[in-house]
Amino acid sequence: MKRISSILCILMFILNVVSAHNKNQITGIVKDAKGQPIPFVYVQIKNTSVGTVTKDDGKFTLNYSLKECDLTFSYIGYKTVVYSYRQGTSPIQITLSEVGKNIAEVVVRGNRKVKKVRTSAMTSIGPSQLKYKSSESLASALKEISGVNMLSSGSNVQLPVVHGLYGNRVLIINNGVRHAFQNWGSDHAPEIDVSSLNNIDIIKGASAVEYGSDAVGGVILVNGDPMNLDQAFEGQANLGYETNGRGLNSSIKIGQGFNKFAYYLSGSYIKNGDRHAPNYELSNTGKQEQAFGGGVHYHLANWNFKLRYSYINQNLGIPRASIYTTMVDLDRAINSNRPLFENDFSYNIAQPNQETQHHLLIGDIDWLSPIGKFTLKLSQQINKRKEFDVRRNMEAPSTNLKLNTRDIKLNWAHKQWGRLNGNWGIASFSQDNTNIAGTNNAVFIPNYNQTRLSAYIIESYHFNKNTFEAGIRLDQESSSVAGLDYKQDEYNDSFDKLGNSITLGYQREINSFSLFRTNIGTSTRFPNMAELYSYGLHDFYNVYGLWRYQQTGSNSISASEVLNSSEKKINPERGLKWVSEYHYSKGKSDLFVTAYVNYISNFIYQRPLGVIINMKGATPLFIISQTDALFAGADIDYTYRMTKQLSGTLKASLLWSKNTSKDEPLINQPPHRLSYTLSYQKEKYLLLDKLEFKITPNYTFKQNNAPRVLSPLEVSNMANNQVAFDSEIFDFKEAPKGYFLLNAQLNWTRKALSGQIAVDNILNTSYRDYLNQSRYFIDEMGTNIKISLNYNF
Repeated sequence: MKRISSILCILMFILNVVSAHNKNQITGIVKDAKGQPIPFVYVQIKNTSVGTVTKDDGKFTLNYSLKECDLTFSYIGYKTVVYSYRQGTSPIQITLSEVGKNIAEVVVRGNRKVKKVRTSAMTSIGPSQLKYKSSESLASALKEISGVNMLSSGSNVQLPVVHGLYGNRVLIINNGVRHAFQNWGSDHAPEIDVSSLNNIDIIKGASAVEYGSDAVGGVILVNGDPMNLDQAFEGQANLGYETNGRGLNSSIKIGQGFNKFAYYLSGSYIKNGDRHAPNYELSNTGKQEQAFGGGVHYHLANWNFKLRYSYINQNLGIPRASIYTTMVDLDRAINSNRPLFENDFSYNIAQPNQETQHHLLIGDIDWLSPIGKFTLKLSQQINKRKEFDVRRNMEAPSTNLKLNTRDIKLNWAHKQWGRLNGNWGIASFSQDNTNIAGTNNAVFIPNYNQTRLSAYIIESYHFNKNTFEAGIRLDQESSSVAGLDYKQDEYNDSFDKLGNSITLGYQREINSFSLFRTNIGTSTRFPNMAELYSYGLHDFYNVYGLWRYQQTGSNSISASEVLNSSEKKINPERGLKWVSEYHYSKGKSDLFVTAYVNYISNFIYQRPLGVIINMKGATPLFIISQTDALFAGADIDYTYRMTKQLSGTLKASLLWSKNTSKDEPLINQPPHRLSYTLSYQKEKYLLLDKLEFKITPNYTFKQNNAPRVLSPLEVSNMANNQVAFDSEIFDFKEAPKGYFLLNAQLNWTRKALSGQIAVDNILNTSYRDYLNQSRYFIDEMGTNIKISLNYNF
């Protein structure tokens, strides 16, 4: 049977070659310097009008009668290549290098994936870097990028922060679909398996109108296996261990592509016990995660069909040291250098904790028509969340939610009209959130239904070394809500919203070693349901949404009634962000400088307002409020290659922010950050094919632009909803002092086997991170040694 299959494969190959020869076809594939296919590269027979563009897998086909010709391969941001074709050399393989790009750099910048937004500052992480981050969260995998920080609640709940913004202001696009999860402030993280990803792109601006008008801060694109056709069977198995938390992790992924069919499969497992700070155990900080994914790709002439599925199941511990029953204990805990609650190490995860499950199914249909490429994308997501508090009935969740999301999108990438390239699209997004009975607790957010209809146009005009770009998006959203207040009385509401975003951009290839791009964009973000309706205990604090309280006097509020859209008008956030980037690469130097200004009217944020004492204990009270805010900053990346083996990279992330309505600081804003990585790599060292050593000292400054401080005892007279409303913003604890960390890693490769030994916080420094909500109670992790083994087959 195997012999017959082999003979059939040989016959099919011969027939394909003969067919291609008879039709005088020129075929090939275009890749970047890392071997990844580049879609939409323009391939033209020189001095003729005959041309085409590469498909999603980087492949192209041209019909031509001459036996010899010159082919030009051009794409914005890449050096143009001219290839002399001779009949019989097809298929050909072309590699494009980025303009002024040092292709050996760890973090790749460019426009490889987001070809429709060429003028926006963007950073990418490829598969060679992600393979050592398979046990990390999405936010942790991105935190070393300039301008990107991590907002945390303990050591497990982690969200990416882009230029000071997070949550719904930073869209996460999972394989072309908006990742739909319970995205409430700093308490819920996206459920994404990093080990299954092929690359991640970060757009640092409001310019990606294709993905949503609410991208006030930026867009993060996570992309899985590309499922390329005509690809030999390959796989990767990873195994890792961490000393801090005694964590084990493993993952595997395989894939293969045939003439018309391709597939991939992936799976991962993570188990961490309690983490430890330099001086004590961090009780109940364990993590358990299982994930599985797969996909298939079927190809016909001018058609591609893709189906993807992913599943992730998480159990995340929340630090036990954040829960207290009396005002005195709460005040002591916040002002103590050591947690008041400590246990010995354990793999067990007790209350408080979060259990989440996320299912994602995506179907793609691509049609390469005479007028361009049409892509229909359909998706279904189910997100289940259970949250457990420390209470009498601990076996029952205090919150039990099911979020059902459907997404339909039709995109048309039209053929080039003269010098004009672009894509048009329409989209439908619907979401239902349901509270599951049995919590014996007041619901934190109500049941709701949302639908959103959208349309967008993005066009770019290129001539010589200049590219102009413009885009517009319109959104119409309808919502209906049904819930119960704390007295178990029903409330209902429905409301409609209109939003839009506009982007204008320009890119200039100044010369062969420098490039400038600038982009200005507006965006509209509607408040999410948690910002409107949150009510009650969540983790260690109580929070009231915008429609769950009202001002009753100059210094007091009331939360006795649920308001509606007619009683309290809530305006959407409106952002205006201007981002400019300069790239210089010549000789031994490589420099990126990104500067930005972002003004947001009606900025929605969470601020402390008092302390509540009831049968559940003493808990800080936060309210959702609105103001006008200004953000300005710069990201700097500078690499200098001293020798062929030795190089150094300096990174700086600088951010200034302000509450312009009250002329005061905002809360929970990233402090300035500075790091330097010294890297040494050597080919053919002893028995190794490659050896690389990196050492990274970094310093995070104290956030001096932070609110004033009032301890829980100082604000205890504001309990029972009698709180100061118009006073200056305060925080319960002073911003922690700046801290210095030293990290190092050793990477090696021996044929198909590779590995890494990494040490974080080598000096075992005791510190607290301003963006970690648990900084009120505990320190960050101490030294962590991570060992990873990777086998490619």
